[in-house]
Amino acid sequence: MRVQLPASAEDLTPALLTSLLSVRHPAVAVEAVEVLQAKSYGEEMVSTSARALLLLHYRAGTPRGLPSRVVVKMSRGVDTIMAPFYRKEVAFYQNIRDELSIEAPLVLGAAYDPESLRFALVLEDLTTRGARFPNVTQAVALADVEGLIDTQAALHGAFWESPRFRGDLASVETHLHGGVARLMNELAPA
Repeated sequence: MRVQLPASAEDLTPALLTSLLSVRHPAVAVEAVEVLQAKSYGEEMVSTSARALLLLHYRAGTPRGLPSRVVVKMSRGVDTIMAPFYRKEVAFYQNIRDELSIEAPLVLGAAYDPESLRFALVLEDLTTRGARFPNVTQAVALADVEGLIDTQAALHGAFWESPRFRGDLASVETHLHGGVARLMNELAPA
């Protein structure tokens, strides 16, 4: 059965979240969901996706150690032009993230639907570890930028000229080919 991915925070039901999380955590059961905050494109935010901060209540018997505060990224709902980004981000978390020792959120569930062009990523709430998400009007320390560059170098270095791009990672797009390249080079306004 195909899961209908969320169009908004109101669609984030216990059943949907259980379905998303159970791929990685088969014994999980979400009993209740509290939406602590939800923002979409244009609601004090300009982003490629909508976000909801949730408090999950797990049913007894669910494995310990799963975070109760999570962030769900989902389609921004304005248009479908962002779908290549959604597909690519879900593929990263499903196929690559677990292999890397980099600073990146723990993913609890990820799905992309090529028919509806919707996606959902259930991630740990990084603010519980002190992360902050500045915008372009806020100062960023040089050490933070250096850390970001180190993370990018570790990501790219781990796969540099890998023969896996002709095998299990053949679907990974380049900056010249694929949906994101087409969006950025052909569809985005000059």
